[in-house]
Amino acid sequence: MLRKNLLYNMLLSVSHLIFPLITFPYASRILGPQGMGAVSFIDSITQYFILFAALGVPLYGIREISRCGDDQEKRNRIFSEILVIHLAATVLFSIVYAAIAFNVTALQVHWPLVAVGIASMYFNVFAVEWFYQGTEQFVYITRRTLLIRLLTVVILFVFLKPGSDPVVYSVIFVSAILMNAIINVIMLRKHVRLDFRPAGLTRHIRPLVLIFGSAVTVSVYTLMDNVLLGFIKNETAVGIYSTSLKIVRIPFTLIAAIGAVILPQVSRAFAEQQRERVNELINKSFAFTCIVGLPIVSGLFVSAGFLVSCFAGPAFAQAADVIRILCPVVMLIGMNSLLATQLLAPMGMERQLLVLAVICMIFSLCSNFILIPLYSFNGAAVTNVFTEALLVGMLWYSVRKAKAATLNTRIFFQCLTVAILFVPIALGIRLLDIDYMVREMVIIVACGLFYCTCLLVFIENEHIKTVSQFMLSKLSLQRIKN
Repeated sequence: MLRKNLLYNMLLSVSHLIFPLITFPYASRILGPQGMGAVSFIDSITQYFILFAALGVPLYGIREISRCGDDQEKRNRIFSEILVIHLAATVLFSIVYAAIAFNVTALQVHWPLVAVGIASMYFNVFAVEWFYQGTEQFVYITRRTLLIRLLTVVILFVFLKPGSDPVVYSVIFVSAILMNAIINVIMLRKHVRLDFRPAGLTRHIRPLVLIFGSAVTVSVYTLMDNVLLGFIKNETAVGIYSTSLKIVRIPFTLIAAIGAVILPQVSRAFAEQQRERVNELINKSFAFTCIVGLPIVSGLFVSAGFLVSCFAGPAFAQAADVIRILCPVVMLIGMNSLLATQLLAPMGMERQLLVLAVICMIFSLCSNFILIPLYSFNGAAVTNVFTEALLVGMLWYSVRKAKAATLNTRIFFQCLTVAILFVPIALGIRLLDIDYMVREMVIIVACGLFYCTCLLVFIENEHIKTVSQFMLSKLSLQRIKN
């Protein structure tokens, strides 16, 4: 079942990768840095209110639903209680968001975008993606998401035209959340029914508050940089920075794929006190993160300029340097997800995670207030990288102290050594007097082939063999075992 779920989640992640490659270049050329900056500025604020309204439900819901196992009555009750909490919080925070937007000038001028954001808060409640992840329905999630993304692409090219308002772009993507929610609610009838008991709400408060606290503090250094850039600098700065972040985080979806599959498995293994199984799962996730993440970091560094020109256009040329600064974030976020979400959270260490998140929040805010006025989006990028690195260090220490798992770090250094060699390969190929587009594509292909060859031929590692054999078997559509 783990392999089957990973296959479908990898397919879903590939769609995460391809979808922005189709939509964003088109939208960025129509809206430009200022238009994309306006959308990103309001979206960053909206994401805060979505986060507040969620109260930690996405992570908590996966964990609690997965713990229900085959107990249908317990699943009905847990689902109903969590859904009611999420809906009540959304009503409250949507009112707060609207009130703030009417009284803050920077938001007043973008009221249509704010209204779209408020609508998305309610759509997120009924999307209940945490339920489908908790019950490990990755086949359904993948098929539904692919369908909705295909429809969204069609809608984008039909309705977003030169001269279109940024609101059109925002509405198109929020409509995808709406379609997702409608389909999920229809399908829910097959899996769960409402069984609301008011007395059961209070038992969810403490763990939700701890998870929520960590999520909010983490969001300060994942979303606040866009917000601060918008207030301290301007929408164009936000557009450059948000575009860089988008390019850097697109390939991260490949790493996130295994996390979504591993989390329910680890939660169940902890509940059943299977520590050896936990260690096995975490090491598989760590190996996958290294094998995929490190070449992405190196690839982003050597091809930043080419990616910006293809992905966003010449108006976003300054984003290339920002990408070179931000590229380590791919690996750092992958490690943070592994250590915090996949390991420490299922152990019930939400309080410790909250403390670490608060430390990172304070560091991020202080650094941003110092560096953004001086270096604009480059300062925000530096802060982002150092904050994520600080969190990785503290999480690593916590894992070792708690003896939660023993990670085999050899695979990290093996992959890192090979990935670093992308730099001399790129420099050598750029000495050739050939067409720019052809040359940059040759660099990407050469680095990819070099990396795969080194891992498969020269480096002996059980995880590399497992991943390669698994992918080859799935490509032939054979031997999928439940």
